[in-house]
Amino acid sequence: MKSCPSCGVEKPATPEYFSRDKNRACGLYPVCKDCHNAKQRADRMRRGDEIRRRDKLAYAANPEPKKERSREYQKEHREESREAHQAWRDQNRDLARSARRAWERANPEKVRDSHRRTRRKGLAKYAAKQRAWCSKNPEKARAIGAAWSRANSLLNVLRTQRRRSRVLGLPGTLTSADVARMYLAQGGRCFYCGSPAKLTVDHKIPVSRPELLPTNGPENVVLACGPCNASKKDLTTDEFLARRATRGY
Repeated sequence: MKSCPSCGVEKPATPEYFSRDKNRACGLYPVCKDCHNAKQRADRMRRGDEIRRRDKLAYAANPEPKKERSREYQKEHREESREAHQAWRDQNRDLARSARRAWERANPEKVRDSHRRTRRKGLAKYAAKQRAWCSKNPEKARAIGAAWSRANSLLNVLRTQRRRSRVLGLPGTLTSADVARMYLAQGGRCFYCGSPAKLTVDHKIPVSRPELLPTNGPENVVLACGPCNASKKDLTTDEFLARRATRGY
């Protein structure tokens, strides 16, 4: 047993009641944990601003030890930490929201990575649910798919091209944002004849000629009308334009 000089209560001489102190012969701090913690809390209340300023300076000079201690504590007390954080957020909703927004503005890359991980985690579950619904409602699924294809013909072509490029193992990725930029740059007209007809995705170096090292990136893609795309076949853009010029188009 060990008597605390602050409260005078005898308690077991173990680290559960007394903090460790390697400088003491017994290996324990003389004041019990309850008294020591109460004293620290009172000290923080009295000198709160000064202590916070000192702690911030110490953390800025050497943040890793505190981060490591925090990670270890959260691993050992995962549920307690989660409950404490949730309780604090419930009591300080506005402060928590503003702090979160400030962190997101300061760390855009981490935010994007987090969103990607979340989408990847939920994608499989969503796809499985969607497949189950489609198998139970095939007619409705076909009708919805056909309506979407009619309303988003260019995106439908883009999706087909992506799938084809994956099968062929082509480098580069064409996104809907790339297609939108091309559409604006071309004024909504065919790259070859200038027609405002319905546009499709066309590769400058056709994917059917792997010896020319085609890609599926925006640098190798233009938007063309159906007749020009069909007439071009497996010609490159330069070859097709030269043929059009010889025929007087």
